[in-house]
Amino acid sequence: MVFAEANSFGLPPLASNVGGISSVVRNGRNGQLFSLEQGAENYANYVKLLMFSQKQYQNLALSSFKGYTERINWSSAGQKVKELIWEFCC
Repeated sequence: MVFAEANSFGLPPLASNVGGISSVVRNGRNGQLFSLEQGAENYANYVKLLMFSQKQYQNLALSSFKGYTERINWSSAGQKVKELIWEFCC
């Protein structure tokens, strides 16, 4: 939920690529994932890259918000559940 909430404010999250996180956070589209082996330096280098490229950060922030409005919100989730129920029950 925290990733969707961040995206709702146009904030691209940084996270470890564990569990189902990659089903929400997509590299370069609405955030960035790092392997467990990658340390804090990798996170910091990525943030530094974005800080020095305002256009790249702006594009990622806009893409994050777009991802929220189109894919990871309650309305989209409800619609998907409805479609799955309809597909399997009717």
